[in-house]
Amino acid sequence: MDKPSQNINELLETLFERGLQIDPTNRLEFTRFLLDVNYYRISGYWRYFQEAPHLGDNRFRANINSELILEVYEFDSGLRSILLEGLASFEIALRARFAYYFAQKLDPSLYVSRQIYEELGKSVSEDFQPLDNLMSSMRTDLEKSKEPFIERYRDKGLNPPIWVAIEAFSMGTVSKMYKLLKNEDIRYQVSKSFALPDPTVAESIFRSFTLLRNVCAHHGRIWNRVPDYPHVVLKKLKVDKDKEIYHRTPWAWVVSLADLVDGINRNSDYSKLLFGYIARYPEFEDGLKHPHSR
Repeated sequence: MDKPSQNINELLETLFERGLQIDPTNRLEFTRFLLDVNYYRISGYWRYFQEAPHLGDNRFRANINSELILEVYEFDSGLRSILLEGLASFEIALRARFAYYFAQKLDPSLYVSRQIYEELGKSVSEDFQPLDNLMSSMRTDLEKSKEPFIERYRDKGLNPPIWVAIEAFSMGTVSKMYKLLKNEDIRYQVSKSFALPDPTVAESIFRSFTLLRNVCAHHGRIWNRVPDYPHVVLKKLKVDKDKEIYHRTPWAWVVSLADLVDGINRNSDYSKLLFGYIARYPEFEDGLKHPHSR
């Protein structure tokens, strides 16, 4: 049976009993925080500071206070905003480059044809055929679009050319198109345009950033998150002696996105912004480099 609902005062008492220090002068602010953010949502942050919540031990470690919980939540919110800024630059560039190289090699209306994509079977983690899913995604994106330049074609019963349709496609749809496309010339041109070694690495990175964007867009937690999908980090970016920080960590997202966006922008402004922000909170860096599911 699910746990019974508790009111705010009962929730605060539970946290106090578990060892969270709540200064009386901060109690009202923290109470409002719990009311505005949701107790369950914020629990994903404070689990990092508990003894062993995955084993049922929800006691807080010594000297953990409510101010620290507020600070790490605000840090993650700021980080998410900066990541979204970089992901926006990447998404726009991915759409533009994919459409351009596609139109240079294939009929610009051919993107809706099943024949140009691979017919892959279901994977262990999927309950659908990938190509069926792609066709459905493209159709849905075009049907749902309210953009006048899409509606003009739709009203005439026509599919817009790739350079028009691409503006209606989600990042996830474009990522799937890239993965399933048979034409290796297009795939290589797109990957090389992002300074990625080959299409296999590119499709993995594109998928990972699509998942990251979905997390950010839905205000999900980045800090102390173990990504569901491992992100490929280029060898040149693995400058730390501890190579574990690049495997299934938020840090893998951070270093890869910083490098990619700097390449798109042709300057280092974005990486300076991102790493500069993180450097202001050294106490939270471990949650990006060594996250744990607890």
